[in-house]
This record gives sequence, structure tokens and C-alpha cells, in this order.
Amino acid sequence: MNRNYYQTTLNLTIHSAVLALAGIASVSLLAFASHSITVSDAGFFEPLSLWLKNLLQVLAICIAFATCVPMTIFYNACQHEYHRATQNDSVSNYLKSICQTVHMKRFLRQDESSEYIDTSDSRQSSKRYNPILVTFNRTMAKTVIDIRKDSVAVIINYPKTLTNTKRYLKI
Repeated sequence: MNRNYYQTTLNLTIHSAVLALAGIASVSLLAFASHSITVSDAGFFEPLSLWLKNLLQVLAICIAFATCVPMTIFYNACQHEYHRATQNDSVSNYLKSICQTVHMKRFLRQDESSEYIDTSDSRQSSKRYNPILVTFNRTMAKTVIDIRKDSVAVIINYPKTLTNTKRYLKI
């Protein structure tokens, strides 16, 4: 079965939206931090505070420009899929596809991927990750559900290792 545009670009669209939101949040935090630094009456630390304020402003501008790339990718992918949905299908099916894909990914994810192990120092415990579950979750994160007016396509990739395939078949 050949994948269509929605099925191939859904994960890219989701990741670019998350990156754009993280960029917007970091730009606003950096701008707030740079505006909260007062330079006057700093005495000995006036040059340092001025340098820090300028550095935060430059970082905010650089991150704002870097955020434009994922925002553009997200906008173009959504616009293309919106036009396809209005011509061939309904927008509600497109939104249902996104919601059902998110729910299916959450359902397939295995959460017992880490366990706490006591170290020699009894005051600390460290977290150990299970590499089998990490690769399983990475494969299941590529799941896509595409709902159309006449069909529903569920694409779930099989894990490549034998133990992960056995775990998949148990679900």
C-alpha cells in the first residue's frame, strides 16, 4: 500500500509544531529575562549586567529566526492537507485522524521502560532504561491512522528485533 501525503508527513508536522511552540516559549522567556535586568545603579556590575542583557536579546532574536523554519513547515503541511481535505474529504475526518493517531500512539507506548536501581550509596537510586522497550516505543511512535469518508487506514510498523516483535504480538 502506498502512503499518501498525510501518512508520510504527519510525524513531521507534529514535531515541527512542538519545536515551534518550544521556540516561541523560549523567545518569550528570554525577552522577559532581558527586560527584567536593570542596568542603571548596578555599580560595579553595570558592564556585566549590560552584557548579559544584550546577550539575552541576541539569543531571543536568533531563536526567533530559528523558530520560523518549523513554523513554516507546520503551516505549509497543514495548509496542503486542509486543501486536500476540503476537496476530497471533510476537515472533520482530518481532525479525527489526528486525534485517533495520538490516542493510538499513547495506547501502544510501553511505560515500564525504566526502573530504579539502588546504588552502593543508599541515599541515591539511579534510573536504568530498558533498550528493548526504547526501540519498541520508537517504532510504535511512527503509527498513523488515516480516516477518509470511504476507508480507514491504520499503519503500524513492526519492530525489527525478535523480542520487540514478540512484545508487539502480545498487545
